This record gives sequence, structure tokens and C-alpha cells, in this order.
Amino acid sequence: MADVQSDQLRLLAPIGRNTYTAGRELARPTPTEWTLRFTAGKGLTELVIEESGTGQRFTAVRIPIEIVPVQFHNGGVQLEGSLYLPSVRHSRLPLVALAHGSEDNDRYSFGPIPFVLASQGYAVLAYDKRGTGASTGDWASAGLEEYADDLVAGIVAISRRTEIDTARIAVLGVSEGGWVAPIAASRSTAIKAVVAITGGARTKGDAYVYKMRREAEAGGPSAAAVDSVVRAAEETVASSVRRATTGQSPSGFDRRIAYDPTQDWRRFRGPVLYMGGEADVLESGMDAALWFRRLFAESGNVDATIRLWPRAHHSLLLGVTGDPSEFRSLRGITQLAPGYWDVLLHWLDVHVRSAHSKGKAATSPRSP
Repeated sequence: MADVQSDQLRLLAPIGRNTYTAGRELARPTPTEWTLRFTAGKGLTELVIEESGTGQRFTAVRIPIEIVPVQFHNGGVQLEGSLYLPSVRHSRLPLVALAHGSEDNDRYSFGPIPFVLASQGYAVLAYDKRGTGASTGDWASAGLEEYADDLVAGIVAISRRTEIDTARIAVLGVSEGGWVAPIAASRSTAIKAVVAITGGARTKGDAYVYKMRREAEAGGPSAAAVDSVVRAAEETVASSVRRATTGQSPSGFDRRIAYDPTQDWRRFRGPVLYMGGEADVLESGMDAALWFRRLFAESGNVDATIRLWPRAHHSLLLGVTGDPSEFRSLRGITQLAPGYWDVLLHWLDVHVRSAHSKGKAATSPRSP
């Protein structure tokens, strides 16, 4: 359950037919904070939310969304996924194509993002990464370049649909998808705007070393022990870079770690939004923000928006203390960073929805 107005985020536990509960923390359904019941009303499905203790009730009316199965190819790899569309359409739609995080993420790894964006009038492409779900291929042996080519192939295929306005196409990358996005944008002029959420700055090797340092520091060892962990991480990255740059049959991990996004970001001339967290254990949000600001200032791409949130972890889950243990356990986490949806949706409205359209002017379904 994602509340766009309050940024609250919960996993729901089923307790009966069309009935669920949500707890006081993201991943803990007890003690119960809300009971949620889906009912039929006025021809649409309604959601009634009752707050425990107070008995206060809220009713939400479903915004109809179509979820269309899609498939496309990149060479010998077949990718399968879903296209999320608003059921009510008066013109061609802007398209947001989603770029996966690391490891074996599929079309469902983006949480509420496809549903929220589709409810706001966007077409959204989410597919199973190669080697996951119904897609063929192997994600582990691939580099970011193959992931980007898969993404571009998906955009090309979906752009042929009559619902899509090809003048308004954006990529939204989460975590590792933040590095996939600039490669895709450098290979396809169809991509007009890019959103990177907690990923995409500096190199993946820098992020790896930072992650290892944060995890070591959280364990409370001596400074010497932390330094030892960091040196080992730096050597891992250096070895990967050597294999990736000297033709020594690098692995997919090596190629991903070695990728430097600097030139691809410099080549992109469209608007960019970076959303990062100061408490992110997997990427240094503060270093990333500084890197992006310097890079875009030097490249002349001034149409860049950089937002950082204190206490926000990876994927912008809001912590209490910002300690790495919060992110690992999800204890104490109840919401996304305050303003997450406002920032993202407003930026998309300005830089994607309101961009030049081949169809009739689209009207935002959101309130002013």
C-alpha cells in the first residue's frame, strides 16, 4: 500500500477474502494499524481503510488501469513484461520505461511506481530483466550495456503502439537502473528525459567500496579492521577494471563494476532528475549529488534537478536513525522520504507530460 499524499508505505497481510491488515512498520503486519477491505461500490472497486483504536474510516475509489502483457526481443533474448495504461485516455500518452535495480529483479520489483504513474496518466513499461520471470537470457553474465540495449528494444517496440506519444518518452532507473539509464539514453534519441533514484553517479565500483565501508563501520570494529575491508573492496574493483579493460574475459560483475557513466551523462542533453538519500548504505547520496552537480555544470546541461533527503535509505525508504541496520531489517521504516511522490510527479508533469506532444494536448488527472 502506497499513500501518495502521505508517502506512507506498507506491506499488506491477508486475513480473509478481500480483507488485509497493515502494521505500524513497513514489513510487520502486527500490531495492526489499519484494516483494509475491498468492496464493490458505484460500479468500481472501493477500498475502505479503518484505523485501529480510533475506528476512523477512509474510503478510496479505484482509478481504472489496464495492464497489458507485452513481449519484445533484443537479438536472441526474448523479454516479457507489462504495459500499464490509464483506462481513460483522450490523447496519446507519455511513456515512462523502467530500468531495473541489480541482481534478479523482474517486472514486479518496482513496487507501486507503475501503478502510481499509470493512475496519473502515463503509460509505464515494466518487464522481467533477462533471465528472470518469463524473460530468456542470463542477467548474471550481462553487463550494463546489454541491460540498456534490452531497455531500448522495449522502448522501440512499445513506441509502435498507437497509445504512445513518441515525443514524450522518459526512462526511470532505480538503483543500478540509474547507471543503465544514461547508456540507454546515449543509444536512443527517443529518450527525452531521465530519472535516477539512488543510483547512477560516479562508478559502480565507487558505490561498491562505499557499501563495504558502511557495512564494516556498522559492525563496530576497529578503524584498522574497517581500513582492511575497504582495501579489499578497492582491490576487488581494481581487478574487475583490469579484466574489463584489457580483454581478460571479464565477468558480468566485472563489466558492471567497471562502468563509468561520465561520458554518457555528458552526451545526454535532456532534463535529468536525481533523487538520493543521505543515509543510503549502498550509494553515497551526498557524494552522488555533488558529482551530478559538478558534471552537469561542466557539461552545460543545466536542466538538472538534484534532491537529497536526510535519513533516507536506498530506494528512499525513510529511516529513524539512518543506521544501516534499519535498512537491512526494515525495522522502524514506515514510509518513503517525505515529498517523494510530489517531487517525482511534479517533475514528470513539467519535463515529460508538458513536453511537445504529437497528439492533442494531454490534461493531467492530478489536482493543481
